Amino acid sequence: QQRRGVLELLLECPDVRLTLAKLFEVCPRLQPRYYSISSPGAAAPGALHVTCTVVREPLYGGRVFEGVCSGYIARLSKGDRVRCFARTTGFKLPLMPSIPVILIGAGAGVAPLRG
Repeated sequence: QQRRGVLELLLECPDVRLTLAKLFEVCPRLQPRYYSISSPGAAAPGALHVTCTVVREPLYGGRVFEGVCSGYIARLSKGDRVRCFARTTGFKLPLMPSIPVILIGAGAGVAPLRG
């Protein structure tokens, strides 16, 4: 089943009148998107790399839905700067690098494995 965006709904229901103010009122605010950092700090000092999948899905009527954040990231060029923040974590590796560890990042994809 294909998704419908606001534009598709308005085209299908021409009797509905929606002002821009009302649209902003009823649409939820964008929430932050959290991505796994996929660059090792020592190998890329001063840089932060993320790995993400660009969300692209067909919409009813032929348009293509593109994820706001993943689409934005996909359009960036090397060297572009992006305003972001990092959440703190309690994760710590053992002090001795010789101690083996098993890392499981359920739902994180390949990003944690790149570093």
